[in-house]
Amino acid sequence: MKIQYFDFNNPLSQDEKSTLIDFLHTHLDQYGDPREHIKNCIEFATKEIISFGGFILVSPDVTNPIAAVVINNTGMRGYIPQHILVYIATHRDHRGKGIGKQLVQS
Repeated sequence: MKIQYFDFNNPLSQDEKSTLIDFLHTHLDQYGDPREHIKNCIEFATKEIISFGGFILVSPDVTNPIAAVVINNTGMRGYIPQHILVYIATHRDHRGKGIGKQLVQS
């Protein structure tokens, strides 16, 4: 499975970010947030805003996503996880195939 990785050192372009925001907003369904919240989470992960950072995984690629995961770093250890999975979404036409699980395990 092809996976693209984005973070502070490999940020999304503005077009890629818009595509990912639209994808997550659509395919998170009832678990979704407003676009602005999704944008803030992505910018936290890529350190476009002051943050601990994180990373984004998209399969197969951000121009035509089937699944995506956004992880934010908490800056903490021990008493709370160092990373938090904020968003995970799989295109509704590709659910039940284990794609999201593969992204989380990668």
